[in-house]
Amino acid sequence: SHVCVCVCVCACAADLDVMAASAAAPLDQESLLEDALGFVAEQRVHLRKAIHEQDLKAALRCAACLTNELRTSLLAIETYYKLYAVVFVELQHLASFVTHAAHKDETEALKIYELV
Repeated sequence: SHVCVCVCVCACAADLDVMAASAAAPLDQESLLEDALGFVAEQRVHLRKAIHEQDLKAALRCAACLTNELRTSLLAIETYYKLYAVVFVELQHLASFVTHAAHKDETEALKIYELV
């Protein structure tokens, strides 16, 4: 069975403002990007395994984890775009899987609609 591990960290708005101000340095940006890309790489493995196993629910959970990684105000525009590009490529794999599953069977399309 496939398990997608997604950890969400919440902080209050004041903490985010303080962290965003301290994240302006290029070295910090690279460190933040490295951490985010490490998480994305981990989720990529889980997502592709779920797709390979035809496990739609697990694939959607992994996709949610990937997109949640984009919910940050800490990254500069250029750094954020690098992260976005990597996540977008992974979501294209999910889109292909879902499209193929929907075309294969109409009941599968209804199942996908209900899950999303």
